[in-house]
Amino acid sequence: MIPTTKAPQIILPSVNINGEPMPALQKVRVACYIRVSTDNPEQEDSYEAQDRYFSKLLPSRFDWDSAGVYADYGISGTKKENRISLNRLLRHCEQGRIDRVICKSISRLSRNTADTVEIIRKLKTFGVTCYFEKEELDTGDMKSEFILTTLAAIAQEESRTISENLHWSMEKYSPRGDVPNIRCYGYELSDEFETTKTGYKRRKVIIVPNEAEIVKRIFMLYVDGRNIAEITRILNGEKVPAPDAKCGWMHERISFILKNERYCGDVLTRKSYTEDFLTHKSKRNNGEIQQYYIKNHHPAIISRELFQKAQKRRKKDISARKRREYRYSSRLVCEHCGKNYASIRERYTIFWKCNSAMLNNGMCICNAEKISQVMLDLMLINAVDARFPISNELLAKLESTQDLDFMERDRSIMKKQITIAEMELENAVATYEELQNRLEVLQMRQEIFGEKFNFSDYLAQCDEMRNNITALEKEKSALESELENKEKHWALLERDYAIRDELISFMKTSSETELRKRLPLYVKALALSIIVHDTTHLTVYWFDETETDINL
Repeated sequence: MIPTTKAPQIILPSVNINGEPMPALQKVRVACYIRVSTDNPEQEDSYEAQDRYFSKLLPSRFDWDSAGVYADYGISGTKKENRISLNRLLRHCEQGRIDRVICKSISRLSRNTADTVEIIRKLKTFGVTCYFEKEELDTGDMKSEFILTTLAAIAQEESRTISENLHWSMEKYSPRGDVPNIRCYGYELSDEFETTKTGYKRRKVIIVPNEAEIVKRIFMLYVDGRNIAEITRILNGEKVPAPDAKCGWMHERISFILKNERYCGDVLTRKSYTEDFLTHKSKRNNGEIQQYYIKNHHPAIISRELFQKAQKRRKKDISARKRREYRYSSRLVCEHCGKNYASIRERYTIFWKCNSAMLNNGMCICNAEKISQVMLDLMLINAVDARFPISNELLAKLESTQDLDFMERDRSIMKKQITIAEMELENAVATYEELQNRLEVLQMRQEIFGEKFNFSDYLAQCDEMRNNITALEKEKSALESELENKEKHWALLERDYAIRDELISFMKTSSETELRKRLPLYVKALALSIIVHDTTHLTVYWFDETETDINL
């Protein structure tokens, strides 16, 4: 007798992750997650097997409401940032669409221990439980807390080891807030000393009134909408004394003031660190080592609220500056060779040129001309005006696209349609073969026994079935092609989900003039791809699966 393996029992908790009782008749919205890290045939079979297994499992329980199968194919599990379906799953859990997640094993969720713990903890904060079949681990079961604690301890130990290697030269006083005062514009150091509660001595800092007023004005101008270049021109135009009288006010000086937390009385420690103790080479700290933010360290020149408003504006400006440089990256496609365009800077002008046309290897692969970013911006705005003449129409379309976020549901429906088409095709082929067999038998009887038969009906039925088979094959092929195209479209939409959200928020608070001015910065929220025919002719393929041809 061949031993049979018992399928693991998936136990639904009677209480949610917060310990609150769940209604007895309430269906639990369950989603499944699949990840396969390579594209060899064995892994492909594993992917298809998991897909079939979960697709059958979800509708099999009367107390479940299927939330879909989320699948990442051919993607490594070491970095969750690159996994589209996992990120969708987490977002949908946060939005309250899912109550429970099922996964084959912990390794399918992530091979990075820290990421695994982070994901599980994040799901718990959303009130979502997770079940791993291989390990029979249920995050809704308190008995599994020990395993989760062990995983967390492992991740914490990994972080501690890295931290110890990086923090060996950290100053011992920073965690306690014992940081010296420094001389910066608006402040000067006193000859007097002060002693902190821990016994640390440092020189007192004194506000310089006339410089402090200029600092306040810089922050107010910036928060009120003036950019750094405008502030520089204003101060130099009014002959306001600068820290460096010879050079006057410069962009770098204004930028340094606007990002310096010391002006609101706080201190951020360890902004840089020594990367190599032998060379004493200093490197900007981007999170490599521990930093400490100390509030109320010294007298403030501006309020913390004003400083935070300035930082919020700076963040938007930095994001916008990056978009100005790379706004069309991965969007422009050359009509002649199919390659993407890349940005090049010539003096103060940004151009975009086909990658093949830029090759300097002695071979002329593509003759596409470069196109200026100014011209691209103009054609994009014209294309938006042609496709979405009313801004409210564009806003409604964007919100509808964000709300109708049901990739998994639509994929499941289309796969069922393909399965039905396959079954109908198999039945049609079987019927045709049966007719062919009958026809052959009758022909043999006529040849051997001289019996007379009318073959016209059988021949007509065979022709009809052949036509039917051809039609079903085309239907099945069309459905498979449509699903493939939909998969690509969904992946592109998911890639740009965050920037569409940002554009929606911007449109709700900006005027028509502001929107028109900044619209090219949000090209990736609108266009999935742009075919470049020549320097004055584009075809834009929009997020809503429509297209617009623009020829200036």
